[in-house]
Amino acid sequence: MVKKSSGENIRVVVRCRNLLPNELERGDKAVVRMDLATNQVVLQHAIGDPETFAFDAVYNNTYTQRDIFLQEVQPLVEAVLQGYNATVFAYGQSGSGKTHTMTGKLEDPKLWGMMPQVVDHLFNEIKKLSTTSKKTFKVRVSYIELYNGKSRDLLATKQVNLEIKQNMAKNFYVKGADMPEVTNFDECIRYFNQGTDRRQTASTDLNDQSSRSHSLFQLQVEQFDFEHDPSTPVIL
Repeated sequence: MVKKSSGENIRVVVRCRNLLPNELERGDKAVVRMDLATNQVVLQHAIGDPETFAFDAVYNNTYTQRDIFLQEVQPLVEAVLQGYNATVFAYGQSGSGKTHTMTGKLEDPKLWGMMPQVVDHLFNEIKKLSTTSKKTFKVRVSYIELYNGKSRDLLATKQVNLEIKQNMAKNFYVKGADMPEVTNFDECIRYFNQGTDRRQTASTDLNDQSSRSHSLFQLQVEQFDFEHDPSTPVIL
């Protein structure tokens, strides 16, 4: 993630969830402690001294989805509207809470993950900018799955393997992937849900709905400045 202060452009944060009901029934014990004051994760061992790992920030289970978004992700949306690229990438073991953090429960705004909160905040900010300036915006989405070394367009009704290419600007893209324009939150989430239904999933010991693939949901924002040069969009 982009760091809020200038200097570094990568930020690594850790979030730790509660034990799940089946883990408690099994008699599992929590062995991870989050030191919020020092931004450290302390791993307790049954034998020997604990191990300590430092990160840019750590969050325990007292922090809500909204807290994480406001602290770590909202600044990235602001940066995108200023012309920067930004990425939120979730990494963790199956069952660790990646889907909860990134997607959450779409039917309950209080439990929205980072993705729906990003979409909601983005369109709210675009609406404000469009009413206070002569700028207009176009937003497009893409949804790509990486599975067994191959890439697929999750927005396409016909699923075929696509090539990953690099353009003249040294940016990577998936050749032939759909990128439809969206004008509001609901349209964006509809495409997300359609793509999610096409993902490769299989049951694991840790999560009955665990996905066996990696996915990339991308928003591309184009800005048109009618006050200066309306013919040349700025791709944000």
